[in-house]
Amino acid sequence: MIPLETVTTPHGELQIAQAEPEDLAAILHIFDDAVAWLVAQGNVKQWGTKPFTEIPRMVERCQNHIVNDTFLVALRQAQAVGAICLNCSYPSYCWQDAPNDCVYVHPFATSPSVRGQGVGSALLRCAEDFARRHQKPYLRLDCFAEIPKLLAYYEGEGFVARGEFMVGDWQGRMYEKLLKKRRSHPAGA
Repeated sequence: MIPLETVTTPHGELQIAQAEPEDLAAILHIFDDAVAWLVAQGNVKQWGTKPFTEIPRMVERCQNHIVNDTFLVALRQAQAVGAICLNCSYPSYCWQDAPNDCVYVHPFATSPSVRGQGVGSALLRCAEDFARRHQKPYLRLDCFAEIPKLLAYYEGEGFVARGEFMVGDWQGRMYEKLLKKRRSHPAGA
């Protein structure tokens, strides 16, 4: 992993790093843990019941994202505890008519062991900074629409719902966040 920055959360520091191809196993482990947690909660529809490591298309998808996009990993005490993939392309199943003026969040998960510790929020702040650096005014994502807590989480992070879509029997919701420009301070202020 390529270290990028250290961020402080209410539960301690996180190192944010950019994933490299050899980090695939660590990223898949985060998603496998998230799937297991979802299944234990009775949520078998959001990401299914099989670990990502057992789904060749998910392994390939993560590999491709690492090579072609920006895949950020949050580390706490050298352990990967969150991952977020960013690029400027919409998925094929939603946002088709929206202008391409955003950074898009693709796979995004945190380890259940750090749930409620601000890891997801820290990764979303990094995504916002990434979008600003790329001069994109919006951060967009989609998520499973049938879990009110998940929807409330994104809305609590400042995202606004922009519509719903279906992929088979999977109902998704599109979210976007208009990014405010960071204020620059005059020299000496």
